Amino acid sequence: MSSNPSDNPEFSTIVASRLSRRSILCGGIGAAAVGFLGGTGVAKAAPGSATPATPTVAGPIAAGPLVADRGGRRLLGFPSVAPSIADRFIVPDGYVAEILIPWGTPIQSSGPAWKRDASNTAAEQEQQVGQHH
Repeated sequence: MSSNPSDNPEFSTIVASRLSRRSILCGGIGAAAVGFLGGTGVAKAAPGSATPATPTVAGPIAAGPLVADRGGRRLLGFPSVAPSIADRFIVPDGYVAEILIPWGTPIQSSGPAWKRDASNTAAEQEQQVGQHH
């Protein structure tokens, strides 16, 4: 019995179709190259260097493809969401999500109330729904 009642392929099928020996090998070679070449700037930042290194800061991160293959196609078929510090649940356009039960909800009616400043004690948290459940 499948836990996926939709007509969409199961996640394991998507992963299996995208992973191959060649892509894993290419990814490993790429990671090794980044590790090797990424260390070249370390000497500039070492104490006693004549010229201190100037840090570079990337511009703002915009929403884009979650992960793209070499052809520029989105592997999972939807754009990623932009980074946010908003106190709300964010999903890609065209998707809907509902919170089943929020963090801190008492498991029993006699349980302690959730404190917005997250100062509940460990004993109180044992009686509440946890994060990322």
